[in-house]
Amino acid sequence: MPVGKDPLTWSFVKLFGLHVRCDLHEFEGLPASHAWRWKTAGLWRARLLTKAQCCGVVASIVERSDRVELLVDDGTALVKAVLWGEGVQAQVALGDLVHVEGKLNVDKNWDAIEQSRELRILRISKVEDPNEELLHWAQVMELEQAYYSTAEESLDVPAGAGHDAKDGTHWEHIAAEAFFSLTIDPSSKQQFLGRRDRDPHDDLLLETLESILHLQKTSSTKEAIDITFSDHIIGAAGDAITNGEDRSINKNRRIRAMQYAFRTLRRAGLLFLEDDEADRHILLSFEAILKPALLQLLR
Repeated sequence: MPVGKDPLTWSFVKLFGLHVRCDLHEFEGLPASHAWRWKTAGLWRARLLTKAQCCGVVASIVERSDRVELLVDDGTALVKAVLWGEGVQAQVALGDLVHVEGKLNVDKNWDAIEQSRELRILRISKVEDPNEELLHWAQVMELEQAYYSTAEESLDVPAGAGHDAKDGTHWEHIAAEAFFSLTIDPSSKQQFLGRRDRDPHDDLLLETLESILHLQKTSSTKEAIDITFSDHIIGAAGDAITNGEDRSINKNRRIRAMQYAFRTLRRAGLLFLEDDEADRHILLSFEAILKPALLQLLR
C-alpha cells in the first residue's frame, strides 16, 4: 500500500511496551520513522506508523523545566513517555494505571548507549477500572494477528464496490495513481471510458487530468503547480479551432465540460481551489503536498 494511504499510519495504534521499545523499525526511505514489520511468504513487509497508545502503571516521574518524563510499565517493557511544555506538571502519580496516546519519536538523547523510541504525550488519563488494561492486552494481541500483520492485498477496496461507476473502483484507481505517481494507467483509462453509463464529458476529464499531471512532472520546481480554469478554457478553444469546430457554437459546451472536469477533480481531492477571485487551483499530489508534510510530522 502506498505511503500515506494506509489508515494505520494516521491512527493511534494499540501496542505493547515491548513493541515500542524493541519491535518497531525504521521505514525504508524515511529517516527517524517507525514501521511495523512482519514476514510472510518469505518476504518482509512494513507499515508506517506515526502514533501509538499504551496502557500500564506509572513507574517513574521526572519533572523538568520544559517537560515531564514518565516511564509506564505495561508488563512487557517500560514505555518512555514525555509531556512537553514550559512549567507543565504531571497529572498522574506513581503507581497510577494510565492510558497514554502520543506521537512516536526517536530520541537519541534519552539513552546514552543507543537510540530509543518514546511517546510524545498528546493525551494521558488515569484508568479507574483495571479490567481496561486486560482489554487493552487482548485487543493488541487480536489486532497484531488480524490487522497489523495483514497482507496489503487484503486491505484494498474490493473491486466493484459502489453502484456509481465514477465513484467506484475505476475512477478511484485513476485518482489514486494520479495522486501518488502523477500517471494514468492506460488499462484503467480504457476501462473507465468503456463504461456503459459514462458521462459524455469523461473524455475531457481525463484529458484535463493528463494535461495537469504533465505540467506538474515537467515543472522546474517540486512544489505544487498553479492551475487556472481560464487557461484550460483557452486551451480547449484552441484545440477546437485546430479541429475545425465552430468556436461560437461550442463555447458554452466547452465551458460546461470544463466545469464538470474541475468539479470532479476537486471532489476526488486532486485539485484545491486556493483563491476563488484569482481563479487559482493547486494540484494535490503525494510528492508536492503529502510527502513534505509527512516528513515534517516525523521530525
